Amino acid sequence: GSDGHILGWDRHIARSRLPREVNAQAMGVPCLCMAGDLVCTGSIDKTIGLWCRQPCGGLAKVGAVGGQEGPVKCTQASLFRASNGYMVYISGLDKSIRVLCVPNGANGDERP
Repeated sequence: GSDGHILGWDRHIARSRLPREVNAQAMGVPCLCMAGDLVCTGSIDKTIGLWCRQPCGGLAKVGAVGGQEGPVKCTQASLFRASNGYMVYISGLDKSIRVLCVPNGANGDERP
């Protein structure tokens, strides 16, 4: 949201009433995308947060990417089987498009 927070729910409970709130970014989060257990948050502060979804509905931060000249406007991620990771596409108000390859975690698990 505009305060930098995002909410998540337990994906194994059909009627989860208590969301998990995470302070994802220092400023507003205008865009968010998911691929597998990877969650990417784009921020007005010109950064992209990389998160791993937890079974309880929470998020564990696994990294952050800077370098945008302007606020992040849009993110998209997809599984990239050739590298056993994810491709993350980022666009910003600076009219740029960036493509990142985010590897999975160590030991061959399915998490980034």
